[in-house]
Amino acid sequence: MGITETPLPHQIRRSNAYALQALFTQTGADVSLFHLPDDREELSLGLTNILGAGFDAVVLSGAVSKGRADHLPGLLRELGWRKFFTR
Repeated sequence: MGITETPLPHQIRRSNAYALQALFTQTGADVSLFHLPDDREELSLGLTNILGAGFDAVVLSGAVSKGRADHLPGLLRELGWRKFFTR
């Protein structure tokens, strides 16, 4: 959800992504911003593409809850990124 959209009662704004983008851009970083859906297969494909794209750093914000749809920790472990993930 973009900053100009009104969230539904079960949604929150993606403000962290835009704040981090602005912060990194101010430091001179070339920033790419992605949004992946809460679907395990699409998230896996998106993470595989992003983690294999040769970025110097990858910062993940959001999708890290303790809910039943929290696929991120398991997918990162499956993709071999276990040592880089902290909660």
